[in-house]
Amino acid sequence: MLFERLLDNLALLKLQSAIANAGSFNVGIGLVAVIATAIAVDYAHMLYLRSRMPPGPFPWPIVGNTFTLPDTKPWLYFEELSKKYKTPLITFWIGR
Repeated sequence: MLFERLLDNLALLKLQSAIANAGSFNVGIGLVAVIATAIAVDYAHMLYLRSRMPPGPFPWPIVGNTFTLPDTKPWLYFEELSKKYKTPLITFWIGR
């Protein structure tokens, strides 16, 4: 048990040393790249799901169609969308 703790601490020290040697700018660029890739993959998955669902307005990444939803009487907006897409059923993404 003590040996496992020493190995865990050693692994953390190696990670800390590697980050310090890489520099904060490179770590920041790497972090931004990972986040951008995650958002792109998530959005691609959402577009894939969109192709398999009923028609509806095109969603934005992460927020979907949240900001196009009116504050008052949203059912009227949904009725307009239903007429626009000529179907009784629509897909409306509220967040992701």
